[in-house]
Amino acid sequence: MNLHGHVLFTILKKKLQILGCWNGYRGNFTSRKKEKPSFQVKKCCRILRGDLVCEVRVGFNKYFMVSLGRKKQGFKIVNSGGDIIAEVKQKQLPTGMVLGDDVLTLEMEPSIDQALTVALVLVYGLMNRRL
Repeated sequence: MNLHGHVLFTILKKKLQILGCWNGYRGNFTSRKKEKPSFQVKKCCRILRGDLVCEVRVGFNKYFMVSLGRKKQGFKIVNSGGDIIAEVKQKQLPTGMVLGDDVLTLEMEPSIDQALTVALVLVYGLMNRRL
């Protein structure tokens, strides 16, 4: 689906995965069973990994989604070098008032694919049953 000229992603959850695995395809998903996904997200076991929520593969690049903590709503996306490339957190007004759980702010590096980042935010919400 295109929205104002932007390519959107179709996200599919793989069956028979213990922790969860999501594939993302650019554009509308028709019958692309043999096509490789544009990205893949694998949920990590929190007992073994602490705040690490999942691993993201985009081609040969690897990224990680890291929780901001149990009390904070949101997460950050870091590259394999540990650099933060995007961060999603609850919207906070200048007065300090924090808005609802479903009101988020997204900050990302300018060189990052915006459509991909929004797709990852959606996958995070699906994983945590917040959408």
